[in-house]
Amino acid sequence: MDGEEVSWLTVRQVRTLWPEVGPVHETARIHGVRFRTDGADSAWGPHSTVRYHADDVRRVAPLLGAAPRRPSRRNGLAGFLALLLLLTLLIALITWAWQQSRSDVHNYWH
Repeated sequence: MDGEEVSWLTVRQVRTLWPEVGPVHETARIHGVRFRTDGADSAWGPHSTVRYHADDVRRVAPLLGAAPRRPSRRNGLAGFLALLLLLTLLIALITWAWQQSRSDVHNYWH
């Protein structure tokens, strides 16, 4: 790579080339796309930015256009955890209301 400039793309730029892909980083790793992580300090503390090799992203883009999108396991787990949290809150509310209805002293806010 003597004298050859390598261009790197951000996640947002990769999403424009891979519109049907959910988890960009996992897909890039599966398809052998080279990436680098740039670290920097900001007013809110250190952060990192992942950049992907532009030629590799363009090479993989036609392959991803033909492949159906696989559901992300993270989204399924997040949905399950959210449902579990809502169910727990609902049970707690029903239990509280039931206990309040059975008590002789009604403690309202006045």
